[in-house]
Amino acid sequence: MQNLKPYPSYKPARVHWLGNIPEHWAEKRGKYFFREIDERSVTGEEELLSVSHTTGVTRLSNLRDGNSV
Repeated sequence: MQNLKPYPSYKPARVHWLGNIPEHWAEKRGKYFFREIDERSVTGEEELLSVSHTTGVTRLSNLRDGNSV
């Protein structure tokens, strides 16, 4: 990655942990990059997952047991 040229100017990101980003980049919320797909199981044997902005991707069985990991 040392061969990459830096951008001419940077600005602070609105999300503090991201640091500085190139000035011409637009910041958008994650919801603008993803869409919900309601795809049902044929066999019903797949592991069900839950997605949350606070916990990330979690197995539904863990949520039922009171765990968020």
